[in-house]
Amino acid sequence: MKKIGLIIITLSILIAGCNLFIDNDETSYVSRKSSKPIIYLKGDKIISLEKGQTYTEAGANVVVGDTQNYKYTIINSPNTNQKGCYIVTYKAVNGFGWGSVDYRSVLVWEGSPYSTNIEGNYKKGFSLKSSITKYSVNGYYAMSNCYAAQGYNFPVVMADNGDGKNFTIVPGEHPSLGKYFGYAYDSTNTSNKHFIIVKIKTVIPGQDTIRKSFVWNKI
Repeated sequence: MKKIGLIIITLSILIAGCNLFIDNDETSYVSRKSSKPIIYLKGDKIISLEKGQTYTEAGANVVVGDTQNYKYTIINSPNTNQKGCYIVTYKAVNGFGWGSVDYRSVLVWEGSPYSTNIEGNYKKGFSLKSSITKYSVNGYYAMSNCYAAQGYNFPVVMADNGDGKNFTIVPGEHPSLGKYFGYAYDSTNTSNKHFIIVKIKTVIPGQDTIRKSFVWNKI
C-alpha cells in the first residue's frame, strides 16, 4: 500500500508540474500576442534633404511582448525629386488587431531650406503667448505652444513646405490630447498684420478626432 501511495503522489507531482509548464507557456503566449506593438524608429525622426539627394530608409524595430523585429508596414515614401514635406508612417498590428503607428518627417527643399522667416513672438488674446524659432534641422521651425487654450503646453515642430506660406506640423503625441497632426500657414490680414494660423487635429484614444483652428498674432 505504501508503494502504491508513493506512486500516486509521484504521478500527482509530475502532472502538476506538466500543467504548470503548460499554463506558464500559454500565459507567456497570450501576453506576447496581446501586447500592443512598440515602434522604435531607427535613424533620425526629422530629416532635411536638398532636392535630388538620396533618401535612405533606416527602418524601425517593432517589439511585441518579448518578440523583437516584429513585422510592420511603411506608408508613403518621400520623392526627393519633388520639394515638399513627406510624412513617412510606420504601422504595426499584433495578432489581436491592436495597432501602433509612428512617423518620420522628411523635408525636401530646393535653393534654400527656408523660404520665409516666421521667427518671433506671438500671442492669442490677452494672455496666451507663443514663440517660433528655427529648429536645429534645416527647414524646420519650433513653436513653443500651438494650442491656444488655457492650461495646455503644446510645443510642435513645423516643416517649411518651401512655398513661402505653408507649413506641415510634424505628427506626434501629446500626453493629454493624444496623437496629433496638422498644418499652419503664414498670412496677413487687411490691416497688413502678420499672423500664423494653426489647424491641428488631435486623436484621443476612444474618442472622435478633434479639429481646432487657432490664429496667432505676431507681436
